Amino acid sequence: MTSVSVIVFGIFRKKSVDKVNDPEDKEKRKKKMTFLTIVAIVQVLLFLIVPCKFMIDAIKVSNDYKPNYGSFNPQKMKVRYDLEKNGFAGNFANQAVDTDDGLYFIEKDWLEDCDDSKDYNTFIRKLNENGNITDICQAKRDDEEHTTDYINIGFADGYLYASTWYSVFRIDPMDGSEVEVISAKDNYYMAEMCVVDNKLYYMEHPEGASDANSFVWVSEIEGANLSEPELYIGKLDRSIFANFERFDSSYLLTNVVIGDYNDFYYSFGGRFQKYDGKLYYLMSGNRSGNDLVTSSLKIWDESDNREKITIDKVGGFNLYNDSIYFVQLKENGFDVCKCDLNGSNIEVLDTYICDKDFTQNEDQSVFRVMIGQGNIYVSAFGRYFYGNDYNDRFLEMNFVTELK
Repeated sequence: MTSVSVIVFGIFRKKSVDKVNDPEDKEKRKKKMTFLTIVAIVQVLLFLIVPCKFMIDAIKVSNDYKPNYGSFNPQKMKVRYDLEKNGFAGNFANQAVDTDDGLYFIEKDWLEDCDDSKDYNTFIRKLNENGNITDICQAKRDDEEHTTDYINIGFADGYLYASTWYSVFRIDPMDGSEVEVISAKDNYYMAEMCVVDNKLYYMEHPEGASDANSFVWVSEIEGANLSEPELYIGKLDRSIFANFERFDSSYLLTNVVIGDYNDFYYSFGGRFQKYDGKLYYLMSGNRSGNDLVTSSLKIWDESDNREKITIDKVGGFNLYNDSIYFVQLKENGFDVCKCDLNGSNIEVLDTYICDKDFTQNEDQSVFRVMIGQGNIYVSAFGRYFYGNDYNDRFLEMNFVTELK
């Protein structure tokens, strides 16, 4: 090393040592290190918090939709008993929904000028607290001029939602205008739809594949808007039940959304409700020659898995406020009745008198009992008995009485 290099190195080293020992420079480096430490901590926190937020959001969504992604697992369901006890499930089974503004329901009218096929129109109507009924809208007719049935009805944020076999419509109850908001995928049909807590659930099933799996979707409702449907259940084995393709099915609401699972009633299908550990269902009647067994109400106790009570000659029913409300069929009309949940203490609330023998009814889908606005609304539509006069077989009537 040359003498010049030694001198330069010595000067540089002296300056470096002086710089390290400089109190002002030490303070600057201390502040810099503090700043870098804070930056590092923030980065670490962001690295941890952002994924955690997504995880928290995912957990929240999972809790909202219940731990039921993938295949249907009844054992994981959290049962919504409140929906069974407040009349919501009972009205749903009878194609109705009660709101602050009125009781909305689906109803059909026979056409007068039709041939022996006896075509009909389908309406959504409203019952107010005074017992008055108004039409909200009429279902459109298809290209062959057949009515498009409304199947299920729901309500959220001021709008009605009604499903058909292939669509869900949002309906403005103020003017009856409807907008298609959901349509079934190609080669699928919409098996059932319900609206609970501003969530719209619907079930799709492949056409012509009775033993295939169904899919359940859910969409959030906010005002007049629906979120993009999310897959709620990706595999629902439909082979465990029968007679599913009925307008009065409550499978989606009772088993999947409420979570009160029972597979017994799929052996016969039809209208049913769950309440306080018991299964209530209508059993269709049957005819053998001139002998007729009228439809009846059965009460099945799940605790020992056997039938407990049968109430004969029941056309329709609704479970509400710890009581059974039902119509008991007579030879000259029917009684509107109320009894305890175990079938005891039957009380007649009102009577409908007519010239038809309703005890000839063997179809449990004819009569419906809806409750709302302080009233009981009984609606009947269908072919209710095999009489001598062909036209006398086609029933269409309604009856309103005060809820007691």
